[in-house]
This record gives sequence, C-alpha cells and structure tokens, in this order.
Amino acid sequence: MNDNFKFVLKATGLHLLTYVVCGIIFFFFFDYHSLFTMEGVKDFMREVGGTSTHIGPWVNVLRGILFGLALLLFKDSFIGQKFGWLKLWGILSIIGIINTPGPAPFSIEGVVYTKLPLKFHLLGAPEILIQTLMFSYL
Repeated sequence: MNDNFKFVLKATGLHLLTYVVCGIIFFFFFDYHSLFTMEGVKDFMREVGGTSTHIGPWVNVLRGILFGLALLLFKDSFIGQKFGWLKLWGILSIIGIINTPGPAPFSIEGVVYTKLPLKFHLLGAPEILIQTLMFSYL
C-alpha cells in the first residue's frame, strides 16, 4: 500500500475517532441540548438529536480524507519532528479555528461578526481545541 494512501487513511481514522470521542464527551459535559437552544444559537445550529446528528460522523469521513490530503502537502514538517504534533496543532488551531477566513463559531471573525452569544463561542471552543490537540498528538 502506498505511503501517501496510508497517511490519508490514518488521518481519516484519527479524525473520526477524535471527532466522535470529543463529541460524545462534550455533548454531555456542556449540555448541548441547552446550549443549542440559547437565543441566537437556536436559529444557527440544527437541533440536537436530529438527522444531522446521525449523519455527522459519516460526513466526517469526507472531512478526514480532506484533512489527510491537505496534511500530505507538509507532512514532512511535522511527522518525525521533535514536537511536530504541537506544530501541527498550532497550524490547525490558528488557521482552522481561531483565524478562519469566514465568521465561524469560536473564531475571531465569528465573535466580531455574528450574533452568536459570547458564551456559545467560549463553551464550544474547548471541544474543537481538544479534538484537534488529540488528533495532532495521535
């Protein structure tokens, strides 16, 4: 099996694993039923337990493949490097979460340009930061 294919497969698997584990833990820890019904959030997020909740993990197979393909472009800069996982996490956190080009939740643009409550941004940030930390470390 080609090394690049194995890398993408591993990235996909790790993304799915960390996504599901963090999703389950934070679902209960932050009471997503209450969080997603907050004023300003309920019109932005789909209902917890709806169809999107059930198809989410399957859609993340595609997301994992895309992560793997994108990471192939610079894998030599973090694979086998001292603290390479921390470098990867920094890149994912800064470009993929905090400094996205659009107003996504938990991002600078999201805090500035959306009507989502600050509480929503602050409570949701740990899940995505810990998930990407786990992904990067593994």
